Amino acid sequence: MQIWRYFIAIGALIVGSLLPQYTKIAMVCILVLWLWSVTQRELYIKQGSRQRKRKTECFLLLHMLSLLAVFYFDWFYLYLLFFPISLMMFYFSLKFTSIVTSYIFFMVHLRWLYPEYFWMGFVTTTSWVGFSLWVVRLNQMQLDTVQKKLAVLERESKKHLEDTEADLFSIEQKRVAQASYRMHQEKEQFHNLTQILFEMFIPYTCAFYVYEPCENIFILKSYQTQADDYNSDSLMPCEGIFKLVQSQQKTMQVHDNAIPSLLYYKDKKNIKTVLLCPVVEDDRLHGVFLLDHQEHKNYHNHEISVIERIVKHFYHIIKDSKTIAQFEHLKQEFSSFYQASSALNRAFHLHEVLETLLRMARTIAPYDWGTIVLYNKDLNKNMIVLDSDHDPHNLVGKTFPLAYQKGLVSWVIDQMKPLHYNQFTKKYRHSPLFHADIKAPNLYESVLVLPLYVQEEKIGAMVLMSEENFFFTRIIQNMLEVTVFQAAIAIKNAISVGHLEKLATTDGLTGLINHRTFQDELGQELQRAKRYNQELSMILLDLDFFKKINDEYGHPAGDLILKKTAAFLQEQVRTTDLVARYGGEEFAIILPNTNAKDAQRLANRMIEKVHQQKWQYENITIPVTFSMGLASFPEHAEEKSTLIEYADQALYHAKNSGRDRVSVFAVAIMSKDAVLRENQLIEKIEKQVQS
Repeated sequence: MQIWRYFIAIGALIVGSLLPQYTKIAMVCILVLWLWSVTQRELYIKQGSRQRKRKTECFLLLHMLSLLAVFYFDWFYLYLLFFPISLMMFYFSLKFTSIVTSYIFFMVHLRWLYPEYFWMGFVTTTSWVGFSLWVVRLNQMQLDTVQKKLAVLERESKKHLEDTEADLFSIEQKRVAQASYRMHQEKEQFHNLTQILFEMFIPYTCAFYVYEPCENIFILKSYQTQADDYNSDSLMPCEGIFKLVQSQQKTMQVHDNAIPSLLYYKDKKNIKTVLLCPVVEDDRLHGVFLLDHQEHKNYHNHEISVIERIVKHFYHIIKDSKTIAQFEHLKQEFSSFYQASSALNRAFHLHEVLETLLRMARTIAPYDWGTIVLYNKDLNKNMIVLDSDHDPHNLVGKTFPLAYQKGLVSWVIDQMKPLHYNQFTKKYRHSPLFHADIKAPNLYESVLVLPLYVQEEKIGAMVLMSEENFFFTRIIQNMLEVTVFQAAIAIKNAISVGHLEKLATTDGLTGLINHRTFQDELGQELQRAKRYNQELSMILLDLDFFKKINDEYGHPAGDLILKKTAAFLQEQVRTTDLVARYGGEEFAIILPNTNAKDAQRLANRMIEKVHQQKWQYENITIPVTFSMGLASFPEHAEEKSTLIEYADQALYHAKNSGRDRVSVFAVAIMSKDAVLRENQLIEKIEKQVQS
């Protein structure tokens, strides 16, 4: 927002406060500015623009609240609060002279209109101005520090780039020189052979074209002509005379009206004879040499034989050139495969593998947008799990069924075959990419979808897009397919590693973290609480008469109760809290940043809610109650082992006091429990002696 809009808002506020008859007009003016600021779209699309926009809206809105507070409710204190706050936002975006000007402006306004509140407003506004300048100064200091670090990194990066660029430049120069030399040799050989045939048979035009089957076009390599309007465009569509060559693929003479259109002339010529000598090897068309005459001419068999033998040399030149090109592509393919394999082998976790895959794919083909979809076998659904550009289209996390009739990606995953589209926005814009309910961006001309699978096991797909048409060539697609094959194995291994990690850290029955992981998590949370001077509470929970449930209803019923208890506890706690299976029918809950009183309140609420639960097994309702023991840091203990011991003692007291209750650790209560334990132990020994 430009500076003049701020001054309009301040001017409207002052006029509206000084002249009551203009109050409503001033409010309408500020309201219009506010609405326009909310709806405007000409802000720069760069970091911080959204924050600047929000600052402008708040600035204008607080001005309106100031007018409302003064003239409709006589809330002068709100005026003294809101107006300085809005000015503070104003200060963050202006220079020092503008800050001083607006500050003096407000003081004069306050002295004139509300002299009895002048000193209060002076103190308030001066405090806000001081705070604003302090914040601006802090931001500037942080900015200076960051800029210094960036300058150091820039110097180091620049030096590293200069060193690497020098090496790469020398290597690239050698490659360019070699490629230029090969192209020059090839061009010279084509020219010499064409020149020989032109001098031998003196045609009006002779030319040699190489056939490219993927694009179905003919590429001009060499020609000699007497015409002034020869079309020397290097690419010729498979039409006219070239269509005849493709369909017949044999040496032939064409005369007079049987001659198709000659695309290599810009204007129509009076050509009487055309000799077509295609280069065919292994039933494949590789190119064509043609000679035409403006007079009627019949080539004899020995002449055609000479031409065919010379044209054979064209094929050998093409073959040698293709062999060299294929070798270069193969070398590049092996290099990319090695880099991808090394990077994927270093990644163990699933997210790392997926990020590495998209990064390596971009080194092979610098696509505009890419994403990865994974298949969930249990749900028979696909999920978009990763985006190459921080999810600009808001697609990550969306799921869609595998029914491949609903989308192209689902077809690729289901059939485990790649799909490649050119001119996607023009020819296939009505085909859903992911699913009919998921609107993918219709911005990209080239779309490549590659399946991720290992031995007929569906894993997902990688989707790459480019705004450039015909971007993913056959060679690039082959290289990406090799990379994706290696990535599929790495993804499967990462999923297996994640599954093993989950088995190692969670309880198989309840899905909660196990006892060992609980000990580690409790130690880390205690360290965090000590470092930040926070409180922490721990609850040990025991199912009352659980052995009776197993004896009366069987162990399957007991397992069901344990699962439902785990789900119930997770529903009752916060996302930052941790629930663990401590062992047997015992559970543990870690409550970070929670004192004993709040933890006791939570425990009592869980006791009440469990009474309302109806847990059934084979149409039999099983009553379930809990006993809980609670201890807190630092109120009761400061070490992990002591905290667990005190929570265990509190649990013993709750069970010994009748169960179905919560007990908080206390020294007096625990001493009574100790005496009771001793008495019970003595009674047990006496019974053993008597028996």
